[in-house]
Amino acid sequence: MASRRARVSWLGLVMATCRLVPFEIFEWVWKCLRLGFRSSQRLCFLFGAVQYALGGVGGFASRVAQAAWPLLVANRGRAFFLCTTLRAMREIAERLAELDAQAETGLQRLVQGDAPRHELLARFRRARAALLVGSAGFWEGVDVAGDALSLVVIDKLPFAPPDDPVIKARNEAMRRTGRDPFSQAQLPAAALALKQGAGRLIRSESDRGVLVVCDERLVTRGYGRRLIASLPPFARVASWEEAAAFLPPPDVGD
Repeated sequence: MASRRARVSWLGLVMATCRLVPFEIFEWVWKCLRLGFRSSQRLCFLFGAVQYALGGVGGFASRVAQAAWPLLVANRGRAFFLCTTLRAMREIAERLAELDAQAETGLQRLVQGDAPRHELLARFRRARAALLVGSAGFWEGVDVAGDALSLVVIDKLPFAPPDDPVIKARNEAMRRTGRDPFSQAQLPAAALALKQGAGRLIRSESDRGVLVVCDERLVTRGYGRRLIASLPPFARVASWEEAAAFLPPPDVGD
């Protein structure tokens, strides 16, 4: 069943100028666009990862890094770790460095800010076992072909910060006209950003890999189902063992 469900393809929806699109319209357009396409892709979404991220000792960023570590090692890197804030990015990168020092995996860690984006991408493409930790600059507009990128980990759902002055002003303006900022603006924007992050795994009809989202709100909040529905139709698995079956062999791309 997982194999059959994984044989899907995805047509990117470019909505760079999207403003206040009601979620129902966004969802309807997405469903229409994804109908009728088939390929040999083998991609999965690991939604059970939140259980691991919630347990353990330390802050959320540290627990997320710890939760994703087994798959990062199993895949020999070949991964993007996408973060929603620069602070989380730095904390996750630090924890990953500690884990790597303990295990001596030989993974090459690349962190946004250590070099210009184009240079980090060039290093990632050349490396035999690379892990890139980044924030907003790597969620979209970045393509790495083949098995060199076969794992994407996302720390939290990409909602805009509520204390952002622009966001606050827009929300207040929407409320004055009787509209709901969350369902009509914030949720569609988060769904689009989440899909863009997942899209780093999709470059051709033969792609394979794993998407991990470490945010418990996907399963504890009602809107979580709507966000999951907005993702490309990956197979869904609930354990690291199931997810590992969707990764390319360790020697591919090394």
